[in-house]
Amino acid sequence: MRLYWMRTSEAFPDSSWPETSFTLFDEDKPHREGDGLWETYVASVQLIEAGPEGRLWSWSVTATFPGPRCPFASNRREATRKQAADKAAETYRKMVAYYDIHTPEQWRWRGL
Repeated sequence: MRLYWMRTSEAFPDSSWPETSFTLFDEDKPHREGDGLWETYVASVQLIEAGPEGRLWSWSVTATFPGPRCPFASNRREATRKQAADKAAETYRKMVAYYDIHTPEQWRWRGL
């Protein structure tokens, strides 16, 4: 697993991304269809600017894998960007481990 963060506006310069948006990539992402940034994109962190959760950092693991839904949360809010980034990376690692254990052969055997 080779994880790295980039400012989203630098990773995808053709779009209009806020400067408080960051994207996590995994160069070794399982089940990807190519090596481009969109295929290795696995999670994001973004500052919530307004509303009751304003100034909190939102994180979300967006990677998907074949099989049943992961049994743990894939998004939340944290007080700092570092906490959100750490939680996103930790959750992605847990997700990869979950799908390493729960292989497609096991899903067929269990009738899933």
